[in-house]
Amino acid sequence: MPTPLEAHAPEIDDLVPFVSGLNHKMRNLLFALSMIAAATPREGGGQQAELHESLTEIVHGFTQLSQRLNDIVGIPNAQPVPFSINKILKEAETQFNALKMDPITLRVQPLKIDLNYTGYPQRLSLALHELLKNAAAASPPQATIALSATIVESTADLLIQVQDVGSGLPQSDFPKLFTPFFSRKKAHLGLGLLICARVASEHQGTCVLKQGAPGGVLAVLQLRLKQALTTRPL
Repeated sequence: MPTPLEAHAPEIDDLVPFVSGLNHKMRNLLFALSMIAAATPREGGGQQAELHESLTEIVHGFTQLSQRLNDIVGIPNAQPVPFSINKILKEAETQFNALKMDPITLRVQPLKIDLNYTGYPQRLSLALHELLKNAAAASPPQATIALSATIVESTADLLIQVQDVGSGLPQSDFPKLFTPFFSRKKAHLGLGLLICARVASEHQGTCVLKQGAPGGVLAVLQLRLKQALTTRPL
């Protein structure tokens, strides 16, 4: 049973049909709003220009929300493919560095073996991207966050972990972490952890957030090793 300072992702697969239906309706609304915005004059000032600006902002917000909901749903009928876990970690490092979140730095600890895993590499990269952004946002300037992968042979699990060096979270926040639209960051939709939970589920695993030691938050993607194909010493 989770401790008060540990949050486990809920069973999310049953939520996917609802999210997919909601996103379909939202796209129809988005199309209608886009047509109205395009037909509203934006030059000359006055109320019509203000209306155009407001509609444009609404369309932008709905577009972002639709994309995030689509990230939760995933890629229908996608076929899993073999890929290297260490390569995914390296790509995550490259993507993080491209964000230029200076002065935050990232330390990567790859597996000691070259593990080929069957799954969805683009989706796993998306989950790592979300977790690394969260870790960087929670950490102070000049901090070094960590991305690592380990194999737990006793439970046949692959653990991919992201550790920040922030001040941690209030105990009262842990039950809410996987609640849709819960976020303490301004202008954030609060769907990133649900996306991570969905990606973990796609790989027959789960996403867990824990109070780190000695501090901060440790995010863990716990994936089943039965998905592994081959390993090779580095």
